[in-house]
Amino acid sequence: MFSVFIDESGDFGFKNKKGTSKFFIIGAAIIKEQFVSDIRRTIKKIRNKLRKNKKKKLQEIKFSNSSYKIKKLMINNFMKHELGYYFIVIDKSKIYENSKLKNKYDYFYNYGFKLLLEKIIKDFNNNERFSFVFDGRRKGVKEYISKLIKNNEIPEIKYEIKEIDSKSEIAICIIDFPVGVIFQKYEHNNFELYELLKPKIKEEKIFPK
Repeated sequence: MFSVFIDESGDFGFKNKKGTSKFFIIGAAIIKEQFVSDIRRTIKKIRNKLRKNKKKKLQEIKFSNSSYKIKKLMINNFMKHELGYYFIVIDKSKIYENSKLKNKYDYFYNYGFKLLLEKIIKDFNNNERFSFVFDGRRKGVKEYISKLIKNNEIPEIKYEIKEIDSKSEIAICIIDFPVGVIFQKYEHNNFELYELLKPKIKEEKIFPK
C-alpha cells in the first residue's frame, strides 16, 4: 500500500487583481504506508523543538506560517526518507476564456487531480493499492476517480480516500511544504528551496503547454 498525500497552493480565481495567483499547484507525496510513522516522528521532533523555543503554543507547522529556516529544516529532513513527489503546475493565464476550467471550480480542481493521477499511475503497476490522503474535504473525488476508470481515461486501480484535518495528521506536512516550494518557484521566481527538493521530484508538469 502506498500513501499518497495530496495538497495544493494558489487559488481558483482568474480575475487579474491583487491577491489572485498566476499559478495553481496540485502536488502529491508518495510513500509506502509502513514508512508514514517515520515521517510523523520526524515532524514531531521538529515541532516539539519549536514549541520549546516559542512562548505561544504551536498548533501545527505549515509552510505559509514558517520562517525560511524552518522551511529549509523540514525539506532537508524529508529528503532523508524514501518518497517521491509529483506536481501539476497550472498556468491560469493560458486557459482560454470559455473553458470549463475557468467557470467551474470543482471541474478545475478535479482536472488538475486527473493530470496528477495519470503521472502517478504510469510509474506503478496495476497491482499496487493507493490511499489518497487529502487535507480537508474534497467533494466528489471518489466519484470522479470511479468515472475516470469507467470511461477508460485511467487504468483501473485499487484505492481508498481519506480526508483528514492537518492539525491531527501531521504527516500532511510532507506535501504542504514541498507544494509551497513549487508555488514559490513559479509564482515568485524563487528557487532557493527548490534545489533542495529537486532530487525527490519524479514529475513536474506545466499545464497547458
